[in-house]
Amino acid sequence: MKKTILILWMLLVILCQSFLTGCDTGASDPFQFNSDELAQYVIIYEESNPDYFDLANQLADHIFEKYGKMLTILPDVAAAPAKYEILLGNTNRYDQPSRIMEYSVTVGDGKFKINVGGSFSAEKAVKFLCEKVFNGKPITLASGEYYRKTLLTKSYAIADGATARIMTANILADVFADSSFKKAHYRAEIFAGMLVAYTPDVLGLQEVDENWDAVLDRYLETLQKAHGLTYSRHLDTYEGKVNYTSLLYRSDKFKVANSGVHIFNWWSDPTFRHDYHMRNISWVQFASLENPGKKFIVANTHWSYRTEHADNKTYLTGASKPIAANELREQCKNETHTFLAGLKQKNPGIPIFLTGDFNTSLSFFTDSGWTPTAFKIISEEAKKNGTALANVPASGHYDHLFGAGNYTIHQYSYFKDSDQLNLLTDHPFAYADVSF
Repeated sequence: MKKTILILWMLLVILCQSFLTGCDTGASDPFQFNSDELAQYVIIYEESNPDYFDLANQLADHIFEKYGKMLTILPDVAAAPAKYEILLGNTNRYDQPSRIMEYSVTVGDGKFKINVGGSFSAEKAVKFLCEKVFNGKPITLASGEYYRKTLLTKSYAIADGATARIMTANILADVFADSSFKKAHYRAEIFAGMLVAYTPDVLGLQEVDENWDAVLDRYLETLQKAHGLTYSRHLDTYEGKVNYTSLLYRSDKFKVANSGVHIFNWWSDPTFRHDYHMRNISWVQFASLENPGKKFIVANTHWSYRTEHADNKTYLTGASKPIAANELREQCKNETHTFLAGLKQKNPGIPIFLTGDFNTSLSFFTDSGWTPTAFKIISEEAKKNGTALANVPASGHYDHLFGAGNYTIHQYSYFKDSDQLNLLTDHPFAYADVSF
């Protein structure tokens, strides 16, 4: 009999371990309720995030469908604490541990806590509750945290011998996020998860608008608390406006030695529609904290699309001249060429990398004589020397990295987590592991 009990216990342990990251049966006092007791619960959601209201309704609809019980839904800031609550999101009812792309469900003291890191993991938690817990069967739960899932399952370590991982990342401004993409406050958690999985040292960010600006800092704080990753954002504003092309970097590894912003001349024209996102080149000279003499520069840009989304295919208010097919791209190319040449001359011996959304494929550079002296297309270099990983796509994309000076490419690749990438942005994040 004892042997049978031991075998059953071992099977239970194995089943618990199979629940991805963990399974904890909690304290010895069981927490049980039937469907009638379930009706006493109120769903309390974090009002500051509109996604949680939608998720609360999905959960309530599912419970009604399975049990015939319609639960009340209330925002945390407007509702007095009830005896029995299902807490969804970072409500004002308890202190939420720092999380990114993971969730847990905790039961006890009349509270059913769905503990999440953001809207993305909240969506996964609600799906789990609907499918695994509130599925129409009798409900028996142990007190304490009984289920916890971590959605960060991949890790892409920097190549051996590399000094830094440099990434270009267009995070898709909310103004361009149509019905295919959710708002920045939802996608920000996925972006933070990407930082954990890939841990780039410097990111040239494009399309950082006001909505992204409002949520990025919150997740950067959580990254430090939960994962020990210290990221800082530099050049996040310019003349009182959110900078469309700020840079993110590991401030626990590098410090800013110098920096600046070059606004494209055509964008600075006083007749231009300045309600649109600024077009510029943001650049930072970084120095290693471990070896201050080891320096490098990362410049980051976002070139114009053909007509800059202006009325009547003009970019100047009241102008009658239509924009030619490549006119603004050519202007961006010429100014970038001149600016990089000057930056290189002022910083002899320091490698320079250019990241950005260039709104054009590689053929534009190769066919138009783009390449300034000593500036090379890193993807093409990596293909030639065999350090490009197998998933590098054809050249019909818009995001590129360039390099000049003495450096070695150890690895070149793209953000590979397609399921998450398709939720995050319409651009492939490219990165290079380099030494210098």
